[in-house]
Amino acid sequence: MIKIKNLESLCEQYPDLVCKYSVSGELLSIEGSFLLNRIYEDTVYCKVYSIMINLYDNQLPYIKETGNRVDKNYPHRYPDGGLCLGVDAEIELTCLEDGFFDIKKWFECFVVSYFFSYEYY
Repeated sequence: MIKIKNLESLCEQYPDLVCKYSVSGELLSIEGSFLLNRIYEDTVYCKVYSIMINLYDNQLPYIKETGNRVDKNYPHRYPDGGLCLGVDAEIELTCLEDGFFDIKKWFECFVVSYFFSYEYY
């Protein structure tokens, strides 16, 4: 399992996200909703999205939009509802630090940016 850091900070900033653990205490997923609230060129983009972030052994987090708010024909959405956030190498270079994956940085840099760009375009 990838070692995660800044999980508590992420959940403090987005209190509607809930961590799901295995019986042995291993973090399996993060589920719930978050409010996208950004402004660009005097336009406010404000929308609630439901998501599920799955954490698999030694893989980057895999996120699905579970509320069906992202159009199924959007080119950066997989048929299973998964989201194409970017190139894995870029995500790793941005979020892997000293053997730990910064989940809050990932969320802010890739997840929030994904939904913002979806709303913008």
